[in-house]
Amino acid sequence: MCEQYSYFPTGILREYEIQPIWSNVAAKAGKNPCATDDSEVFFGAVPELPELGTFAGIGTNHTVVIGPGQTRTIPVRIFSNTALNGLISIKVLSNSYYATGNVSGDLTFKLDRSQAKNGDTVNLSITAPPGLFQGIWFFKTVATFQGKEFTFPGAVSNSLN
Repeated sequence: MCEQYSYFPTGILREYEIQPIWSNVAAKAGKNPCATDDSEVFFGAVPELPELGTFAGIGTNHTVVIGPGQTRTIPVRIFSNTALNGLISIKVLSNSYYATGNVSGDLTFKLDRSQAKNGDTVNLSITAPPGLFQGIWFFKTVATFQGKEFTFPGAVSNSLN
């Protein structure tokens, strides 16, 4: 779960890419669960996924159910583990899908604003492609501040199975 946070250390191991290990303790404390240093600034834009579905080959996953060609709006919670001097930039990208059926087109996203601060809620409208699909379609929110970037996953499905 921390593959996007790999780094090259200094010293004798400098030639080897290191991937941090997920920390439940850090996650519960509101810190970056993939951090290599407790003092690291951590922030993000977390989509609220209201449904829980079970999907073949994937298992149980939080999702937002959207009918073919329909639009649904969900809240995205903005947070940081420390005060930031400025606004966090937010964008949403389609990631991948594990679906079968008439999948044509892509998810489309519209944020009601592209910048926010710690504690704000931004509304995300997601439009599903017109064809019915079975499975799940992943997206990610990307939060950027002063050159640092953190992502959080989200998922869309046409049904809960």
